Amino acid sequence: MYCLNQVLRINPHNGVAWNNKGELLAQAGQEYYHDALDCFKKAVELHPDYERAKDNYQKILKLLQNQ
Repeated sequence: MYCLNQVLRINPHNGVAWNNKGELLAQAGQEYYHDALDCFKKAVELHPDYERAKDNYQKILKLLQNQ
């Protein structure tokens, strides 16, 4: 996570890094789902055609809605 935060500090427009951070947060557990969702949303905002980030966003959104 430290490395991703450094990448995003240097280049906050890196959609892949935002997606990767979201994936790590989602894997960390339910208490991080909202943070993960924010990361996936940022990745999609930066790169609207980034299918992996869009899929991740939808998966976490569905998990949050089912809580």
